[in-house]
Amino acid sequence: RGLAPLPRPWPEPPYESPCLECHEGIEERSGEIFGRRHAHAKHVVEQKIDCERCHRTHEEKPEGEVVRFDASGCESCHHRAADLRRPATCVPCHADIQKGTVESFRGKFSHSVHVEDEEIACGTCHVTAAGGVLGLQREACVECHDE
Repeated sequence: RGLAPLPRPWPEPPYESPCLECHEGIEERSGEIFGRRHAHAKHVVEQKIDCERCHRTHEEKPEGEVVRFDASGCESCHHRAADLRRPATCVPCHADIQKGTVESFRGKFSHSVHVEDEEIACGTCHVTAAGGVLGLQREACVECHDE
């Protein structure tokens, strides 16, 4: 009747995929897998990773399977190749961490102040644990700060 069409209630899929015909909107979902937080937006929208890199098609998928590999399947992209002594290896994926502050056991924490201003390497505070998961070395703070 001469009115503009209403906007779609979901974003347009980031690329063509038969999966997104039925699973449209998955890029907005997040959850946990292998004990780690997982956001589809970072994988599907930002990195444009095809669904079948992590998931099998319905015809191939065994009963109950979520992803096609165990936790080691994530290591090709996550932390296996990172050199925590050089922030340049961390920043391409974690640049957004420097935009604000995060809550820590010491209060508000600014990665930007520590990484950019003080030039502290990521590995000074973070360590790679089993499976490429990063852990925090709280004792690193006392090198510069009072307990």
